[in-house]
Amino acid sequence: MGKFKGTPGPWRWELNLNSKELNLCGGRNPFDLTVMDFVRWGMGGAAPRFNVDYGNDVQIMVRCETMGVPVEGRKHHANWFQDINHPDARLIAAAPDLLEALQKATQLICSLKLSMMAHPDCTEGSEFDDYTSSAQEFEDKAQKVITKALGEE
Repeated sequence: MGKFKGTPGPWRWELNLNSKELNLCGGRNPFDLTVMDFVRWGMGGAAPRFNVDYGNDVQIMVRCETMGVPVEGRKHHANWFQDINHPDARLIAAAPDLLEALQKATQLICSLKLSMMAHPDCTEGSEFDDYTSSAQEFEDKAQKVITKALGEE
């Protein structure tokens, strides 16, 4: 299997009720890529497939069971409990932790920004002003991402 490479964002879900398909897509038009889709697995289940970049513009959707790796300390359960070794699968699994870290970082930046603005040397054009502007840019972008992740758009 080729070297796994994460799919660029932004990501979005695409649900097609006519064809009964659900895809997680990424990238920017006209270069969209399927991050993950689902295919039949046996008679009653579905298996996710992830995009694998083999280089030279060759990208193939690969079923998850080919990416399974034993979980440390649980190798004796490897036939019924494995992890998926793909950067997009890991990103999806890390999403709640990433959201929590972003929320905490935003709170910290907001507190630091307020402290800097209260400093007597924080005037327009000063070094402090540059920091508060950068902090505000981060806070604005982070808040948009948090709002999107929480479905509050």
